[in-house]
Amino acid sequence: MRIGDSGPGIPASLRAKLGQPFAAGPNGGSGLGLAICREIVASLGGTLALDNRERNGVIEGLDAVVRLPAAASTDAGPA
Repeated sequence: MRIGDSGPGIPASLRAKLGQPFAAGPNGGSGLGLAICREIVASLGGTLALDNRERNGVIEGLDAVVRLPAAASTDAGPA
């Protein structure tokens, strides 16, 4: 799943702190939302990536990409 916005992206100076609890950015907030999302996705065996979207060297927004493994079939057939 990919979700994108048209905001300013993530500066390199904040990238190292992404996902750490209580590491809020300059716009406020508690800094818990992304940490919680990463934990949920990881508990499901997936990954969460945040990538600045650029065109011609200009940041046009941010893409959040969640990748989850395919579910194993549990269908045992007719009973």
